[in-house]
Amino acid sequence: MQKEGLSDLMDVIVPDWLKPHSYHTLISYAKEWGEKIWNDYFAPEVPEENRYEVTRGCYLGGMSFGGMIAPIIGEVLESKGVKIRTCFCISTVRYGDQFPRRLRYWRLLNISPDGCWLTIGAFCRMLIAFSGKRMSWARHEIYQQVIDTPPRRNFHVIRMFCSWHGPQHEYDFPIMQIHGGRDTVLPVECTNPDEVITKGGHCLPLTSGKRLNDLIAEQYKKTCD
Repeated sequence: MQKEGLSDLMDVIVPDWLKPHSYHTLISYAKEWGEKIWNDYFAPEVPEENRYEVTRGCYLGGMSFGGMIAPIIGEVLESKGVKIRTCFCISTVRYGDQFPRRLRYWRLLNISPDGCWLTIGAFCRMLIAFSGKRMSWARHEIYQQVIDTPPRRNFHVIRMFCSWHGPQHEYDFPIMQIHGGRDTVLPVECTNPDEVITKGGHCLPLTSGKRLNDLIAEQYKKTCD
C-alpha cells in the first residue's frame, strides 16, 4: 500500500528481511540490519548506478515490530553520514518500557518453536478457505501474511520484543509516530503518538492505507529540500 501510494513522491524500497538468530536481541538485530541496509544501498562498494547518495538522506519507516527497530536502524545510518529526514513509527511503541505487560505472555507461543506457528498458519488457511468470500480484504491479507511468514522468524520476533526493556531514548532526527485509535494489539493508551487515525486498527497500511499515506506525504513535503 505504501509503495504504490507514495511512488509519485519518493523511491520506496522494502529491504529484504535480515534473518534473525538466537543470539539477537531487538537492539543488536536492528543494528545489524542497519549495517546491511548501509552495505546494500549506500556503501562506496555499491555500483554507482545502484547507490543512493548519502547527502540526499532518506526517510525510514516500519510497522509494529518494524517500527520498534526503525529508529535504531536510523541511528546506525546516521552514524555513517546518512541524513535521516524523518523516521515513521507506525502502530508501535517507542521504547521497551511502553510495551504492555500482558503482551509479554506472547512468549508462551514460543514453547514449541515451530509447531505453534505452523498450527496458527494452518488455522489461518482454514479461515480463508471457509470464510474467504465474506472476509474483508484487510483481514484476508493479515491471515495471508501469517501463512507466508516462516515460523522460525515469528519465533525470534516474539522472543526479541518480549524481552525488550528500557527507558525512552532520544534520537537526533525527527520521529513521527502514527497509531490507530482502535489498535487492540498495542493500544494507543500505552504510547504517545504524534498522529492518531481514529478508526484505524493495528495494521494501518491495510485498514487505513490512504490516510496513512496522506500523513507521510504531508511530512515529506515539510522536510524535503
